[in-house]
Amino acid sequence: MNEFPELPEVNSLHADPDETTRRRNNTQSNPRNGLTKTTVIAVMLSIVAALLISLTIAMLGKDPILQMFGLAPESKKPDPFKVAIEEMSGVVKQLADDLDTIKLKQSELQENINAGNFATQKATQRLENLERFSSSLEQKIEQQKKVQQAAAAKPVVKAAPKPVPIIPVVLISIRNIAGTSYVSLRDGLDDSDLLMPGDTWRGWTLIAADTATKSAIFTVAGKQQELRL
Repeated sequence: MNEFPELPEVNSLHADPDETTRRRNNTQSNPRNGLTKTTVIAVMLSIVAALLISLTIAMLGKDPILQMFGLAPESKKPDPFKVAIEEMSGVVKQLADDLDTIKLKQSELQENINAGNFATQKATQRLENLERFSSSLEQKIEQQKKVQQAAAAKPVVKAAPKPVPIIPVVLISIRNIAGTSYVSLRDGLDDSDLLMPGDTWRGWTLIAADTATKSAIFTVAGKQQELRL
């Protein structure tokens, strides 16, 4: 019977069970640690991006941001016909206002023209009246000159002076005061004041008076008259 020869013992190459377990755990834990770091970084980047977006919206507004990404609602374009009609209505209204202004100015101008025409007519009438008055005045001056010339050609007849009526008076007193003779006269009802030479009363002018002869000489109506007491 064939028997196999005994082989010599060879030391096994198996690792220690504890070492094997530790390596296995390290191998399994490394992928997890890498995944965790990536997640943290992604979350932080998301938060930073959210903060940046919020700040941008607060600063620029919502519509510009949406327009950047093509998400803004399309604004409704105005109807060109409606715009043209509105513009034409504005032009027509402006023309109507201008027309009213022109009519008002024309009315004021017409009033001024009428006032000017009236003033011109009045001035013309006054000028015509003045011309007629001037012509009439010239005619009267010519007529007056002719009358004066005719009167100058005729001899002037002087009218004889009418005799002045002599008022009868009576000598009532003769006085000598400080060397001057004074007399008093009476015309019937009234008595004169004391008269000194040169004084006149009722047309009688005293020339001289003499207390010795009790007489006074007067001038009356161009003649001398003597009165006695």
